Amino acid sequence: MPPTMTAQPDAQVARPAAHPVPDATTPPRARPGLPPTVVPLSAGTTGSKPDSGAPPPEPTSGCPKTWRSGHGDMFVEYEQATDTLSVKLRSHLAYPPPANAGPEPVHEPADVCIIVPYSSYESVQAAGGRPGSDAFAPLGVAAAESFWLLETRNLAAAQPFFGVSTQGVAATGAVSGTLRLEVQAAPPANGHLSVFRIVGITPTFAVSTSTPAQTSSGKSALELPPATHEHYNWAFSHAGRYDVSIVAEAQTPDGLALRSEPAHFRFEVEPDPDPGTILEARGRGR
Repeated sequence: MPPTMTAQPDAQVARPAAHPVPDATTPPRARPGLPPTVVPLSAGTTGSKPDSGAPPPEPTSGCPKTWRSGHGDMFVEYEQATDTLSVKLRSHLAYPPPANAGPEPVHEPADVCIIVPYSSYESVQAAGGRPGSDAFAPLGVAAAESFWLLETRNLAAAQPFFGVSTQGVAATGAVSGTLRLEVQAAPPANGHLSVFRIVGITPTFAVSTSTPAQTSSGKSALELPPATHEHYNWAFSHAGRYDVSIVAEAQTPDGLALRSEPAHFRFEVEPDPDPGTILEARGRGR
């Protein structure tokens, strides 16, 4: 029987401004996977891995801080006195958090390397790779091919549990309508970034560098109301460095347009630690 994947709906969750850190005593939940529309990996594709043709950079090179596990958020804040929006990274950068650590500290995103572990590639591969439905084409990989994934579910012990928070913007009176986070990505050679959620068995893409026209807005952007916290699936087609710039936009009730300075996030997607295990399928021209 070919491997199958299951999906659970992602609910919109509004939380109070004091965002709780995941309980360090509670083990992370099992990975949810993707819908059961998987094309099983054939003998010709099993184990094949994207190959950029160049040795990957050292993941932590030039990183003042490294985030490999634990909860964290892309954190949007509005300073009403100056009518300014900002985008930061809020996290303890560790799992479990340090004892008596208090609230999650705020970091400049450019100071932190977010590590996407190779184990996530192996997990997706074991589940059958990209589902065959064309709805998953914005992932930028072929059906049954694997990819790297930071999931919506709490796997904080094994990988960054990366959320998006607008809890730094008051629920009422600060901005009118939703906040829009424009996403500009610079992937490695041949690489693609996508950000999506699954409700039932259907993916909805907010970001896709391979087919941006197929996202929910027709562009690469996240849209959230104020005082909200969400988690998305972040998918990466190839190993290497992904530089992602985020600009927050909103409008005040009196019509003033707000736009943040770009916040620069750096994802380091880990390559196979033993590239000698790549099967000969890639050598046959895949």
